[in-house]
Amino acid sequence: MRYIHDTDKFTIEGATVVTLGKFDGVHKGHQKLLATVRDKASGYGAMSAAFTFDHIPVSLSKTPGQSYIMTNAERRSFIESLGIDILVEYPFTSEFMNTEPEVFVEDIIRKSLKAVCVVVGPDYTFGKGGRGNVQMLADMADEAGFELVVVPKECYEEREISSTFVREELQVGHMETVNMLLARPYSVNGVIAKGSQIGRTMNL
Repeated sequence: MRYIHDTDKFTIEGATVVTLGKFDGVHKGHQKLLATVRDKASGYGAMSAAFTFDHIPVSLSKTPGQSYIMTNAERRSFIESLGIDILVEYPFTSEFMNTEPEVFVEDIIRKSLKAVCVVVGPDYTFGKGGRGNVQMLADMADEAGFELVVVPKECYEEREISSTFVREELQVGHMETVNMLLARPYSVNGVIAKGSQIGRTMNL
């Protein structure tokens, strides 16, 4: 998988089918989007791509106390395991936050990603103030030269699956539900810090 990061200037050679979003946790809903991207890319003879962001700085976040379900490295590894050809991890800056949605479609989706097909969920928003939405993408699709595919939400017990839903279940320790939402066992990766080895003196 090609990994593009730490730059807001990139160009992909060749057409892509792309999905866009934060993909925190890469839950069942995200996996459905990515599977649709793979299928559409095969039909177009194009590369499959996911466009996401580096973790949003606290100073720019709408929810500064919110934790992430997985690290960037974990997200990257899992998306690669799903067979995606290109992952763009775009820097989230104040300048990007103020990008008009029409400019985002023209500069990122059309010019940089060279998208022939865009795959999103029904509540996808983009651009300054979240003004861009699925209807705007539909209105701009023909002129920008891409097909728009809107994938219905996945649900669990009549509630739409989202990263917020996963975080809420993690906070209360409902791991069986978390695993259902993620469609895999939840795991935490980290480095074990070396201690003072007191346990050795206690025959542990």
